[in-house]
Amino acid sequence: MSLVSVISERLERLQESVAVNASGRDVTIVAVSKYTDLEHIQAAYSAGFRDFGESRLQDVLAKQEIFFPKGLNWHFIGTLQSNKLAKSVGRFTLIQSLDSVAHAQRLSELNDLQEKCQACLLQINPGEDLSRNGFTPQEVIDKIEFLFDLPGISIDGLMSMAPPEQSLNRDEKALEKTFEAIRLLRDELARRSGKPLPTLSMGMSQDYEFALRQGTTMIRIGQAIFDTKKL
Repeated sequence: MSLVSVISERLERLQESVAVNASGRDVTIVAVSKYTDLEHIQAAYSAGFRDFGESRLQDVLAKQEIFFPKGLNWHFIGTLQSNKLAKSVGRFTLIQSLDSVAHAQRLSELNDLQEKCQACLLQINPGEDLSRNGFTPQEVIDKIEFLFDLPGISIDGLMSMAPPEQSLNRDEKALEKTFEAIRLLRDELARRSGKPLPTLSMGMSQDYEFALRQGTTMIRIGQAIFDTKKL
């Protein structure tokens, strides 16, 4: 079986799961291609994927130089580095990992200078592990109006990851509680700001079904698409 055929089957299974768990809601499947090569990305594109997630800026810029067909959307999902933000301008459909006020201000300045507007998601740290990146829920509540007022960026919603122990153990109650809390936070932010936050990016290969049941509009899937051990 060809690589395209294998990935097509995986896309079909993902779409079936979305249909079962998302209650008719439109959901974007982002193929997390950060650990794979261009051959697999091209095969995934041929299979029907149009959204790809990358976490290393230098890697995705190199891939874009070779493969950036019409209709392909690149998402940045990795840790933002202040000294590399300038290279991101005009390169991504969506930056999902805007994780601090400082990075928001810098990204705003860089895009505004070039008369561009970068769509972003605010990365939320839902747990108590302060070593993880992202706004705490209280921090984002306090700063949302300031963030909305920054030129050069558009805040379109939230992105979050469940604590690793919840995902690895597929702890249903804990995962649904975590994802529900992010959805409720999004609703509260929209109420406070009076502006829509339509995008919720929650759920990865190990836990996306639980995120779908809690209202996510975007799932980030790597292993379930590109796992080479199963190709």
